[in-house]
Amino acid sequence: MKSFAKTSAHLPSILFVLVLVGYPIVAGLTAILDVETNALSIIYRAVVLVAAILLIVASLYREKLRVGLGIILGAAFLFLYSARMLVEGLLNPGYSNMDFKDFWIFFVLVCFIPALPFVWGDNKPSELLASRGVIFFGIVGLIVCFYPVYKSSDLPILGQLLSGRLESERLNPIAYGHLGVSVLIVSAWSLLIKREGSVLAVGGILLGGVGLLASGSRGPLLSLAVCGVLIIMLMGVRLAWLAALFASACVILFYLGWQAWGVDDIYLISRVANSMFEDSARVELFEAAYGAFIDNVIFGAAYPFDTYPHNIVFEAFMATGVLGGMLMIGVLLVGVASSIKLLKESSLSWVALLFMQYLVFVMVSSSIYYSNIFWMLWVCVVVLAKNMPSGTRLDFLDKQNLSKISYIPQPR
Repeated sequence: MKSFAKTSAHLPSILFVLVLVGYPIVAGLTAILDVETNALSIIYRAVVLVAAILLIVASLYREKLRVGLGIILGAAFLFLYSARMLVEGLLNPGYSNMDFKDFWIFFVLVCFIPALPFVWGDNKPSELLASRGVIFFGIVGLIVCFYPVYKSSDLPILGQLLSGRLESERLNPIAYGHLGVSVLIVSAWSLLIKREGSVLAVGGILLGGVGLLASGSRGPLLSLAVCGVLIIMLMGVRLAWLAALFASACVILFYLGWQAWGVDDIYLISRVANSMFEDSARVELFEAAYGAFIDNVIFGAAYPFDTYPHNIVFEAFMATGVLGGMLMIGVLLVGVASSIKLLKESSLSWVALLFMQYLVFVMVSSSIYYSNIFWMLWVCVVVLAKNMPSGTRLDFLDKQNLSKISYIPQPR
């Protein structure tokens, strides 16, 4: 049993990396090997599930579970949401367009159980193993997903990267873009916050940026902008100015270079320039979700149409009514507050940055029951923030330097 407990010490980091960047590798290998079934995906999901269950068993053996108010709030929403979907599936299955079999499989086995082990305070991703694992295996995922798409296209590699969204049967462009952003964020954190220069981190920044360009997706770009601002705030004034100047020079050189080479149709840039926040199809989904909520204010309407609203707050109000919607707002506020607290701890700030990335993701692209990475990161930041020492506080308005985050001891 002692050897099992020792082995399980690495399981949190392994599970964290598997959930965050494991699926793109499987998706890419499926395309490379030309596997027409979901066999590799099922094997991957099974491995994640087994790792999560082993970690839960080890945690039950090692320590007593203690949860804070944040986790209780999240559990309250998930219980209400699950109960509403159960009632809908039992009493009114013909009205909803939800495939309840797939819903429960994904919601319980892919979202809930893999996130559950991180409720235990000792199950935290390690700064060294998990962060480097995200960079390394994220780079692998970017390459293996791009390679079969490139091989099947008649365009040269530059044209394939810049002229359209990366399309794959197993991985959509938005998920691919967020994979690139995750690799870029953790790599930038390693170089700029931890000041640990490495070939791996430099490669992560370069390939993460390439992955974002290849995806042609606006949501990942928006999440990178949010996390970029947070990273600059963490760097302090002098380094922040240098970073801003360097980024500006890169943008100018990038623009001039592509114009000089006659490449003026970069898909991601054209999408941002034409409609960063305008999307008529998404507005129609918001309006439909709002109408469904108004017609079912108390208990919600579950899922009355074929797709989700692409915003988990709208989705919570639509699916579970006013109580569920208010609980969801509380869940998000707790996650943001916990992330802000974690930003002052350099060994944990990368987890907070990843949560903020996926918070943007679920506000513009994803759904409640499909956001397995978001829920894992939410549990991580809430539990890690709860277990942080209370001797310091985060002050964004240091009198001597308004742009620098300082760490000021709390009065005792």
